[in-house]
Amino acid sequence: MRLGIDIDGVLTDTLKFKWKYGAEYYGISINDICKDTYEIRDIFNVSHEKEIQFVREYFFEYYCSNNYLRPFASQVLNDLHNQNNEIVIITGRTEEDIATFGLCTTMRAITENWLKSCDIPYDELYLEISNKPAKAIETKVDC
Repeated sequence: MRLGIDIDGVLTDTLKFKWKYGAEYYGISINDICKDTYEIRDIFNVSHEKEIQFVREYFFEYYCSNNYLRPFASQVLNDLHNQNNEIVIITGRTEEDIATFGLCTTMRAITENWLKSCDIPYDELYLEISNKPAKAIETKVDC
């Protein structure tokens, strides 16, 4: 079976990371943030410039480069892969994200290194996918 898996918000707990480190970064109590939204600038009521500063200083270094993984995600995917299932990673992560924040690497390199460091097996990796269901159909993902 071919299994389509997203990274951000599926393998990782993106919001928990944003809440914890954003509150620390902006000096705001976690009790005083807006938890009904996804964008950093809306969660913390900050400008786009302050959002970019946080992402530059924290997001790529800590979230995209370290093992900020949901519990058991690696174990479950390894078990599925060892049962001859194909793992197809489909993510919206883009090279534009890297260019916007002025980092000297590629999103593919960051993502591949992160997957390896987290012991996440995969057979195919697709980045910059805005329509993940369509990509899943195109790549013949079963579920």
